[in-house]
Amino acid sequence: AMKIATSSIPREQLSKMLTNALDAKNPDHRIRIVRLYMQSERYPDAREELKQVIKDFPALEHLKDTVKELNQLSAQRFLKEI
Repeated sequence: AMKIATSSIPREQLSKMLTNALDAKNPDHRIRIVRLYMQSERYPDAREELKQVIKDFPALEHLKDTVKELNQLSAQRFLKEI
């Protein structure tokens, strides 16, 4: 089996692969995808995924604060890279 760095896979493709591997209708599984992006420091991807999770599962509306945190983490990472 060949290993590929998740950082080199575009979000749309990785998201599709992960939702196929997990249960897309299970909010816990979807949150695991968000965490994976966060651990990989792919904050913009984590933010987009989380926004979609909140859209798909309105009961998770309280996670909107996390979307804001991910915006800040993205900005901090960007500044570090400059």
